[in-house]
Amino acid sequence: MTLFHGTDSDIDFSQVNPERGRYDVCLTDDEDVAAGYGETVHAVTLGRVALADAEQVVEIADAHGLNREGHERIEADSPYFYLLADEPAVQDAVAEEFDGIEYEDEDWNNEVHTCYRIFKPGVIRC
Repeated sequence: MTLFHGTDSDIDFSQVNPERGRYDVCLTDDEDVAAGYGETVHAVTLGRVALADAEQVVEIADAHGLNREGHERIEADSPYFYLLADEPAVQDAVAEEFDGIEYEDEDWNNEVHTCYRIFKPGVIRC
């Protein structure tokens, strides 16, 4: 399957993201969505990966005490799930078992697309 990453900066898919100080690459199966995130769109494929779904991410966050409490709690079907996926501590906890996350995200127009968020280097093929 071909996936896409849009960016306005240099990227080396084998290295840590310099803006985040960690390995965290977002891919999508929608080339137009990727183009909205940057002028340069890279077409890539994934090697063998183990991806957590949103339910598994919530379970992992809960098990590590990393999810929010009360009315701020983030569930797998929340439109704010990306906030949980953005947390470095959640990413680290997920990366103990998985290479990344696959979840439904929204672009700047609230259009839904699949996001493949990769936390471990070596699985993206250019």
